[in-house]
Amino acid sequence: MHTPVRTDFEPHSAALLKARYFSVDIPSFDGTRIRATVYQPALAPKDTAPVIIHAHAFGFFRMSQPKSLYGRYLYTGKTAIEAWRQGYWVISYDQRGHGASGGKIGLMDPEFEVRDLSYIIDWIENNIPRLSY
Repeated sequence: MHTPVRTDFEPHSAALLKARYFSVDIPSFDGTRIRATVYQPALAPKDTAPVIIHAHAFGFFRMSQPKSLYGRYLYTGKTAIEAWRQGYWVISYDQRGHGASGGKIGLMDPEFEVRDLSYIIDWIENNIPRLSY
């Protein structure tokens, strides 16, 4: 099943934010598409929230919805979903070559997967509203 990718996300809105989740494509340093699911917490207009970045094990894929394999059965996913429900932003992403992300698997190669993570962090800082640090 194809998950729709958000294109109308307004990152700097000061309105009430409702708890929801949606998919985004994050371009990495070499143009490779990294697919992520953003879990947006419920936030009042002046509230901020920290972010948790959720990664998967080799051969797996991101937590694309709360009732996914990770969200229902695996400790890291269950913990990430609980953090989202408690008011944290959560970004769960498909590592390079896994799930809906492009590229070739490099087993956490500093020149690829680690650089991808750096681009994900930059994307978060530029696109997620009202982060707390």
